[in-house]
Amino acid sequence: MDFSSRNKVKAEWGMASMTDLIFLLLIFFIIMSLMANNQTPVNFPKKENNEKNTEIVDLKKLNPIVIVTIDDSNQYIVQQGDRIDAPVGYNKKMIAVIDSLVEKSGKNQLKIVGDPKADYEAVFNIIALAQSKKWEPILDPGKIDYEDTREIDPIIYKINAAVQKQGEKRKLKIAAYRYTDYEKIFKLLKIARDLNLNPVLAYEK
Repeated sequence: MDFSSRNKVKAEWGMASMTDLIFLLLIFFIIMSLMANNQTPVNFPKKENNEKNTEIVDLKKLNPIVIVTIDDSNQYIVQQGDRIDAPVGYNKKMIAVIDSLVEKSGKNQLKIVGDPKADYEAVFNIIALAQSKKWEPILDPGKIDYEDTREIDPIIYKINAAVQKQGEKRKLKIAAYRYTDYEKIFKLLKIARDLNLNPVLAYEK
């Protein structure tokens, strides 16, 4: 009897398909080898160059605080940054200049530098101007020697004793004769600051 099947499956390789596969693999390896050898450098921005090109803007230099200096002859010198006006007396023109400079500075502050020998009235005029314009007066007496405290210590003791009786008010009224040296007034202001008091300035005409 013939048991062999009439439908036989031929186990033969498709040579055309194998050739295509080998050709595709060859192209793939060629492309990969080219990509590996072709290196493209990447340029990162250098930190040093960035720092050199970066401009640091100092707002304090652009809009410095306005300074009014009272010299020993009670003349007023208005200064802002590199601008220094000639000494003048207390008049409307000078007030207008100060008002304009403070407005341009964007700071509601006015630094007041009084010579120790300047009259208290001359310094008080600028303090009163600052308060009327709602500016913060920053007081600077110039050069004052505080090494000798023998004169100040008794005053501190008396002021401190008097303030204890006020309770929570803690105010120190400073009223002096108009021709008093500003140095003495500033010493009292320093005492008020050290004792955490609120100074109230006035002067006797």
